[in-house]
Amino acid sequence: MPTTSAALIQRILADPSCSHWLHDALESILTHDPVDAINDVEVLLKVVKMRWEEIKVEMQDDIAAAVDTLEAELMELPSPQDTHCKP
Repeated sequence: MPTTSAALIQRILADPSCSHWLHDALESILTHDPVDAINDVEVLLKVVKMRWEEIKVEMQDDIAAAVDTLEAELMELPSPQDTHCKP
């Protein structure tokens, strides 16, 4: 027998791993007009995807800066020929 949306929502709400944010959103869906909810979710999804893309760019910039710093620090280390240790 297929699961109804209400049954699925209740199962998700009963799951202890369900975040508070999702819990609140799902409870709200029960009284929200479904068409309005779909429109709201589509807008939310666009905004969240945009935010994720911005975060990824920031992370890439941070990683590039860290690599540059490490490369500069490595350049300051003495070369193996400059050390007194012989292999």
